[in-house]
Amino acid sequence: MLIHVVAEGENWFDISERYDLSVDYLKKLNSIAYNNLAVGENILIAYPKTEYYAVQGDTLANIARMHDTTTISLLRNNPSLARGVRIGDRVIIEFEDKKHGSLLLNGYCYTFIDPAFYTSLLPYLTFVTIFTYGFNTNGELIAPRPADDLYVSIANDYGTVPLMHLSTLTENGNFSNELAGEMLGNRGLWDTFINNILSNVRSKGYGGVDMDFEYLPAENSKDYADFAGMLKQALNNEGYYLITALAPKTSAEQPGLLYQGHDYKLLGKNSDLSLIMTYEWGYAYSEPMAVAPIQSVERVVKYGISEIEPNKILLGIPFYGYDWQLPYIRGVTVGKSLSVERAVELARQYYSPIIFDEQSDSPYINYNDGENEHTVWFEDPQSLKAKLELIEKYSLAGGGIWNIDRPFYQGYMLINLLYDIEKLR
Repeated sequence: MLIHVVAEGENWFDISERYDLSVDYLKKLNSIAYNNLAVGENILIAYPKTEYYAVQGDTLANIARMHDTTTISLLRNNPSLARGVRIGDRVIIEFEDKKHGSLLLNGYCYTFIDPAFYTSLLPYLTFVTIFTYGFNTNGELIAPRPADDLYVSIANDYGTVPLMHLSTLTENGNFSNELAGEMLGNRGLWDTFINNILSNVRSKGYGGVDMDFEYLPAENSKDYADFAGMLKQALNNEGYYLITALAPKTSAEQPGLLYQGHDYKLLGKNSDLSLIMTYEWGYAYSEPMAVAPIQSVERVVKYGISEIEPNKILLGIPFYGYDWQLPYIRGVTVGKSLSVERAVELARQYYSPIIFDEQSDSPYINYNDGENEHTVWFEDPQSLKAKLELIEKYSLAGGGIWNIDRPFYQGYMLINLLYDIEKLR
């Protein structure tokens, strides 16, 4: 597997000739429909080892049986087949490259994600965490809106474990560390709260819980870890999982409200898996910079494995970027979140080369919209590969994508080409 970086003046025909692969095949592999390419754009290159051309009467299921594989594997290799199999379709059964191993992959989504788009991503995911359930001071749950039922059902159909996201969302739609502190400080309410969580997991068809209490004061850290342990035991007794989301710390005593309430050692022990949220160095209110610079991500990983078993850690992976209008003015400028595919579209639209910053292992573009200068930092296959290499280097369990609402089909194909994505069902 190679990542080709488009050079100035290069087009699809040039790339096709260079690698002896058809333009149509390359476009399908990369889920790209457009013809004009941006300078610096990434194109995945992979060669089929085994392929099959569909005939009348073929279905994904019978093609999978014929080649001793699974429909999920076929969908990963051929995302266009989500629409169904047509006569003459070229079906990639297997690619030439040997995979580096296996990993777990979690993806987060809101309940307003398009169902068809959501469904197309499920073959690539071990877990899908559906955002978000809140609670009140009585331990009663506040369900997401729109409802989550459809997304839980589809996930189960595709063998992806749906996880109930539990956060400090209040009835008025805001996130409250005060609410978390009140709940965690009232141990007499924990049984009721946990019973309500379990009841919802059972009735909805969830496979577990992803718990994300952020901005907890330091005095709540022990209670939070103890609550996680109690919830984990209750969930595990019925075959369910618990994932906890952790702030990106580099030391146990790291100051700041974001960090102090998360005790890595205790939460790691009291969870089946822990997602480390290694993103948002560049964020809406920061100066323009990479969302997840690789050196910063690696520092967090190094601390993480000093406190938590590596095979219980999921590395947070951003599938998005930010667009900042220039000049940047602290306290005034607000970066706008955008998808990876939108960032590349801007590069093509304004003929702006994509520049890969070697220090942060992240791409960016500069463009002028006719009125203002902009800088966009985002992710691409090269930056994603660097993060996947950290998972491999430190023997982590896998990754967690924030979030799958934004399209980045190349990212899923890259992971599929390099690793076997585990299914637990």
